[in-house]
Amino acid sequence: MWKLQRVGPWLRRAACLVVVSAYPAVGTAAQPVVTLRVTVSSEAAPVPEATVLVGADRTETDAAGHAVLRLAPGPHTVIVRKAGFVDVRQDI
Repeated sequence: MWKLQRVGPWLRRAACLVVVSAYPAVGTAAQPVVTLRVTVSSEAAPVPEATVLVGADRTETDAAGHAVLRLAPGPHTVIVRKAGFVDVRQDI
């Protein structure tokens, strides 16, 4: 579980649950890919429209706080950003 802080007059801690699932996806033999599924929530509520960055790849969470990226296998750094919150960074 990641922790992030809401920015404002009152600094409140918010739990940011990021569920990371990687599944093999169909790709060419030369370019295998995995599917990265991320769920972002704060204080038990989903965080929509949070930006999820992994290298040059980016997407936004949907209304349920979910985001999906297709990546090459290997280590990556995931960054989650949302206005009003402190950025969260995690190596996977």
